[in-house]
Amino acid sequence: MQRGEQLGLQRAMWAVQLLMIGVMWVSLGQTARPRREGRNQCFSAEELDVPGKMLQKLLVRANAGHLLSVSLVEQLERQQRRHGHCPKMGHQSTDNHKISHRSISPWEYRINYDENRVPSKLAFAECLCEGCIDAESGEETLALNSVLLKQSMLVLQRQACVGHDDRYSFELKYIEVPVGCTCVLPRSH
Repeated sequence: MQRGEQLGLQRAMWAVQLLMIGVMWVSLGQTARPRREGRNQCFSAEELDVPGKMLQKLLVRANAGHLLSVSLVEQLERQQRRHGHCPKMGHQSTDNHKISHRSISPWEYRINYDENRVPSKLAFAECLCEGCIDAESGEETLALNSVLLKQSMLVLQRQACVGHDDRYSFELKYIEVPVGCTCVLPRSH
């Protein structure tokens, strides 16, 4: 693992720890004692609303600049939604500053939203081609396949407490986030 990746992982872990401390802090500030389900602390939706939004902002800020899928969300929200297609490449493609558009397996990002996840919005890559762009002709070729590259990311997942659908707990969970595309040889059958 490279030093930059280690720092990013350390910062993400730090942010999740702060988030968990915040959740515990919210539970201590309640006048009524929250119900416990096993080892998980259960909260009502009202108890999570304002502090949950603040904690989500804290986690997003801690990850911003370190995890592409977090830092791109704001930029994607400002852009108009484009429906990508597999492009024909030419000289003008090499002038583009975005690596995602200069790749022979080009991709674009879309926002993935999950209201039960912290952070709730992440940028997910989508491959624009089934095959890859031939470097000489600039046309798509199916001699190679475009596949997603994924990165594991630690998030908090909100879930209903067993027997109490109006109360929620959080679970630390790793998810696979598509961050780009690459070309591979097709699988032989």
